[in-house]
Amino acid sequence: MRLLKILPVILLLFVIGIPAADAAIIKQTMEGGMDVEITHPDVAVIDRIITISFLVKNNGWEDKQNVTFTFSPNNAIIPLEKDSVQIEKIAASGSYGETVDFRIVPEASLGSHFLNLKYSQVLLANNEEPQPPTQTNIAIPIVIKDQPKITIHTITPESL
Repeated sequence: MRLLKILPVILLLFVIGIPAADAAIIKQTMEGGMDVEITHPDVAVIDRIITISFLVKNNGWEDKQNVTFTFSPNNAIIPLEKDSVQIEKIAASGSYGETVDFRIVPEASLGSHFLNLKYSQVLLANNEEPQPPTQTNIAIPIVIKDQPKITIHTITPESL
């Protein structure tokens, strides 16, 4: 019975003790009522993998097609599988989300880097006639840090 009284306190301490993930969110409203939300880490460590999430919401009253995120070449941050995210069509009031993994190369210089991406979309006038594509450049800031260096000092008992 005592355990049941103490268990909620232990669980609360455990939940408080877990550190939250450190991430930033870039929110932009594009032409035609498109809201773009990009969630990315503020800090990355050399030779590790980071994940960047994309969420696109169509708040307009017309469909959008050929929505594309294209990543510019970068010597420090490289995509693992693909260098773009392509969405064929997003209906009015629809949304789409995807995550892309990137590797921080071992030769990357320490400090601030920017992952540049080009966002483009095609608006459909009256949900039928494609308009010329609109393009926007977005820079994602990421600070690259070195691998942590850990030294462990141990003392063995003399009785061994």
